[in-house]
Amino acid sequence: MEKVDFHNEEQKKKFDSLIFLNPDSFIQQTTKWAEIVSPLSGDLPVFLYHETEKFSVTASLYLFNSPFGKILVSNIQAGSIGCIAFNGQPSDRKQAYVELFKKILRIAEEEKCITLTITSNPFSNDSELIKQVIKPETGMRSFISIIEIENFFNKNGEVVLQDYNRRSNLSRNLKKAYHQNFEFRTEKDQDSFDYWYQKVHSQRIEDLGGKPLSYNLLKNILFHSRTAEYSKFFTIYKDHHLIGGDICVFNKNGILDNFMMSTDREYQILGANYFLIDQILKWCYDKNFKIYNWQSTNPPKGGILRFKEQWGSKVKSYFYFTKILDQQKFDHIIRNNSFQKILEAFQGHFFAPFHTVRRSVYGIKSKVESQQIADL
Repeated sequence: MEKVDFHNEEQKKKFDSLIFLNPDSFIQQTTKWAEIVSPLSGDLPVFLYHETEKFSVTASLYLFNSPFGKILVSNIQAGSIGCIAFNGQPSDRKQAYVELFKKILRIAEEEKCITLTITSNPFSNDSELIKQVIKPETGMRSFISIIEIENFFNKNGEVVLQDYNRRSNLSRNLKKAYHQNFEFRTEKDQDSFDYWYQKVHSQRIEDLGGKPLSYNLLKNILFHSRTAEYSKFFTIYKDHHLIGGDICVFNKNGILDNFMMSTDREYQILGANYFLIDQILKWCYDKNFKIYNWQSTNPPKGGILRFKEQWGSKVKSYFYFTKILDQQKFDHIIRNNSFQKILEAFQGHFFAPFHTVRRSVYGIKSKVESQQIADL
């Protein structure tokens, strides 16, 4: 089992080549991604790989030293899902995972981590195997919404979704949008990105009472030499004025992730979001992408989810599995600190699911159940 030395270019190339032997992997699992997110969050990447004549297996994790102690997690920053990439015969998969987790647990114990959180892959269906191997005390079932491009279009590039072609909320909003003379662009322009981030994205997130993602994170995703070829900035204009944009990242095997989309609220009622998504899906078809991944939805119910469902999206589940390595320290943290203080200490990281942190409820709960318990 090899641990990647991030000063060793050959090891990084080796790891990233093994990642994409598995078609279900994400760009967020690569060393390229680690090099742009780690400096922003203060994490130490812990990337492991193992290769035999029969199989290869990799894991991308991050060691975070919080004010309360260390944790080892597979998720930092928004939109990062999956952790393990396996390539080989299904009969060898359990052996690969067992060997991999022996090393992961050894590292976590050596670093005196409080918790270890592993995220399953919604496409690889490895959740039961992870659960069986690490035996987590708690966790959360989340989901992503996806559109399978080959089922959205026919061979002639025509949309086959019924609600797209008959009277529906989707078709009415698309008709409205296409009467606005919106303009769709695919661009990598620093000035356009800066305007979108400051005048559109930040304002939209502020309206929603949230906190914008880091400017440097989004800028690096688009322009950093390590990730630029795996990202796109889709924009929408009205009368030559930028009114919205969508940063998407993708892998070599045809999965496009909608990482961050924001449009001007004034133009949303005119169908700007409908126009933008419609154009991106057509771009995906033209470029032979297989999956359009909406990612997850917060809150897990409501208008955003309904918007995605209109497009015929399918839901795929994945899991956060948390193994508590130091129960005494874990209990001390949640007993002696407010929920808000714990959130701040682990900002951008998954320490443990809300239902366990806030209410000391253990076991695997759905995203909806977890939030409901936490809000009691």
